[in-house]
Amino acid sequence: MILNFEVRYNSSSRKYKTEIIDLPYNTETIYNVKPRQFLSTIDLKTYIGFVAEELEEVDTHFAWKDDSGSPESVEWFNMLIYVISELKKQKSINNTMKEDIEILKQRVTTLENTK
Repeated sequence: MILNFEVRYNSSSRKYKTEIIDLPYNTETIYNVKPRQFLSTIDLKTYIGFVAEELEEVDTHFAWKDDSGSPESVEWFNMLIYVISELKKQKSINNTMKEDIEILKQRVTTLENTK
């Protein structure tokens, strides 16, 4: 079996980009990915990871496709971008909840002191 691999890199500098906008996609799709355990047909070893075809069904940005358009591999950087976006949302929710808890604590203390 002959395997062909492609080494790619992602230029991140602003000088290589135009039309920069906030991510317009629903990053919540990251919650629909299914981590899997599987036996590799290449080396007959057991691994954990994802199935490219399943990732493609969840979000087309999660699977790298070959020249024929078939899912072949995982687009890890794209998945990471979605995870970071969702993590930021959760941080905001957590901060709001912390503030709400502090307000409620103060109200409880005030109520207890008025007895």
